[in-house]
Amino acid sequence: LFNNKGINPKGLLIDKTRPTIVKQRIVSGNHQQLMRLDYEDAKPISQELELNLYSFIANNIDTIDVIVISDYAKGLVNKNLVKKIIDLVASKNIPIIADPKPKNKNCYRDVTLMTPNFNEAKIMSDSNGSLEEIGNALINKYNSNILITRSSEGITLFEKDGTLSHFPTKKIKVFDVSGAGDTVVAVSALGLASGLNMKDIANLANIAGRIVVQKPGTSTLTVEELKESLISSNVNAIRKKIEKKWGHEDWIVNYENANYCGKRLVLKKGYQCSIHYHKIKSEVFYINQGCVLLQAYGEEKLMKLGDSLLIEPGTKHRFIGLSDAEIIEFSSHHKDEDSYRDEPSGKIDETTFKSYLEKYSGEMNK
Repeated sequence: LFNNKGINPKGLLIDKTRPTIVKQRIVSGNHQQLMRLDYEDAKPISQELELNLYSFIANNIDTIDVIVISDYAKGLVNKNLVKKIIDLVASKNIPIIADPKPKNKNCYRDVTLMTPNFNEAKIMSDSNGSLEEIGNALINKYNSNILITRSSEGITLFEKDGTLSHFPTKKIKVFDVSGAGDTVVAVSALGLASGLNMKDIANLANIAGRIVVQKPGTSTLTVEELKESLISSNVNAIRKKIEKKWGHEDWIVNYENANYCGKRLVLKKGYQCSIHYHKIKSEVFYINQGCVLLQAYGEEKLMKLGDSLLIEPGTKHRFIGLSDAEIIEFSSHHKDEDSYRDEPSGKIDETTFKSYLEKYSGEMNK
């Protein structure tokens, strides 16, 4: 199975003193789970196996982007092992995410992110207070960012700096919750490895969990499903076509709880946007189709498919469509009053446009 997915199986440990865990699910006629029978031996692993696992991580530390401690309380996770791993990666700035079990609640201090469900969070915090009190107690106890999954209530994120963010979920038909927690952990781990901030990670995890609970059995999530849900989500993303003199734009993502937004700019051949700048907003542009001429930083630059550029705040710039083009823009949030325009947008006069084509036709056709 691992080889079929391109995953290196060398880190798998074999324990000849116990059987492989088998989980038998009893479901009703409509596929709703009634109960689960577990056949297992959950005694602690031997010191030899613990050393083998730690050695594998240590020997491969330079190839690791994130460490996931998915604790099923089956004997693998213990305080000594987790502490050694945390100490090992501390100087490497490798994030650690833990999906905890209350049975091992003394094991997780100083991990980057913990993802308990509400009941687990309540037990581990030793608090009978409100959600906010529970989250803050966990931060103080574990020195970690805390992401609490709350079933139909969505996800709540408690960051170490004291920031509290709620990510609600829209009403859906829940088919099977098996694997939802694992999906949240997997997507969160991907976000950590990619360098996303905590709010973006929580939002993606919330969307991912919502997808898998609508599937029967222990189902997986595809990248395409996550992309589509991210774009079409009515909770945290807005997609709205806005007509412009030079073409049109539409939102791809516009998170209320995140630090960025993204939109698609469709620029017509022979048209240009206005020369403008933003005092606060920084922008990254990626050419997804066609050829455009960028005027910025006191010079002109031809940009083609695959080219990208960062525009810093305060930089006057504009795009000119040398062909029909599509530009993807990701930027920090800003308000309309942060847009300052020097010249209007619209169609370029034919003489000027012809001169651009003559000047750049050679590069355009390369």
